[in-house]
Amino acid sequence: MSTKVPYHVAFISRNPSQWEGPLFSRIDALPAIHLHVYFLSAVGIGVESEEEMGAIPDWRGLSVLDGYSHSFVEPSLRGCLKLIRELVSQQYDAVVVGGYRQLPLLLSILYAVLTRTPRFLRIDSILMYKQKKSSWKFKQRLFSLFQHLFTAFLPLSSLTVQYLQCLGVSSDRIFMAPYTVDNEWYASLAGEWRSRRQEVRAELGLPPDVPVVVAVLRFVERERPLDLLKAISKLQQRNVQVSTILVGDGPQHVEVVDFIRRHDLKRVILPGYRPLSDLPRFYATADMFVHPAVEECWGRSEEHTSELQSH
Repeated sequence: MSTKVPYHVAFISRNPSQWEGPLFSRIDALPAIHLHVYFLSAVGIGVESEEEMGAIPDWRGLSVLDGYSHSFVEPSLRGCLKLIRELVSQQYDAVVVGGYRQLPLLLSILYAVLTRTPRFLRIDSILMYKQKKSSWKFKQRLFSLFQHLFTAFLPLSSLTVQYLQCLGVSSDRIFMAPYTVDNEWYASLAGEWRSRRQEVRAELGLPPDVPVVVAVLRFVERERPLDLLKAISKLQQRNVQVSTILVGDGPQHVEVVDFIRRHDLKRVILPGYRPLSDLPRFYATADMFVHPAVEECWGRSEEHTSELQSH
């Protein structure tokens, strides 16, 4: 890497998000680094719908594009060529790629290899889910060659660190780079709403003395909203009083509504998909946060900032 300061760093990312926008801004504010982020999709800025959720993400109140240099790259061949021309002209000191399964990412890796620019892979793969032995062996062999294309790896979690180590990546080339939450922004919202806890419950039509369970999830099979409703149904059958708020939406919306109707569930509220800035309002009403997903390796961060008991 060049010894000049600031270091000019290119980050090729899939799309803007609440996890990375504030982080990019903090990084670019460092005197030693000038960051430019190339986004491959406009999902996350109120333009494109998120496929699994079936809604346009709304991170109102949180600046996911402010405070750092960025641009958008079309995933077309023309867009890829424009990206490579940009990388060549800017002569970055390092290139970070957020994956390798899209053509712009692969071409960015190839460019960095050919120009001997230090390159870093940000990766989120884990070992949690079962894989066929033959498939895993093939992946190990392929990755043993592929890993040498990178200077170092930036895993999103300790589980990803284990994944990389199992694929033969040495520990001295692994540097944790987890998802982040703007704690100050989120804690300020949570504190405001906690002081209005009973007011919010009254607005939602919830009794003040009945425990409230909150779930923030996509209405998809993977996140199992129906499993949570089945548990609520069993509690109701045992005469255990509980109020439930399911914040979210998705393809299983009709099934969720039908289940609530058929089982005559009481005090179940469906606010629909809500902006990130609205979530502390619902967390403030809760006695417990539940995330029933059958496949979820990251968990959630906002409820910890809101001081909730998570299950």
